Amino acid sequence: MTNKLYVRNRAQKVLFEKEISGQLSDGNWENEKTDQRLWNCEVIVVNENEEQELGTNFAVRYYADFATEDLDFLWDRMIEYVRPIDPDYDRDQLIIDLNDLTNIVYGWEED
Repeated sequence: MTNKLYVRNRAQKVLFEKEISGQLSDGNWENEKTDQRLWNCEVIVVNENEEQELGTNFAVRYYADFATEDLDFLWDRMIEYVRPIDPDYDRDQLIIDLNDLTNIVYGWEED
């Protein structure tokens, strides 16, 4: 079975594939263990009309806060990764997407 992560939008896909997976791939995130299945999974954007739920098709073993301010030095680079598909993408939208990605990966719903 291929490990998959189903995300809400293209920006989240780009962020995960170009930055987050690389940050996770060294096996550590904020000095904590990470799940190899997460950093090498296939990322798929879910169309609103699809029945597919957001999240992973496997249980993620270790927690990582993708919006942690400890990694804010990466934020400008992340914004630039998304700008080719959304020229108006900014820090506010980045934080929204990073928090949403954290919730998607760990199965939490916003109130």
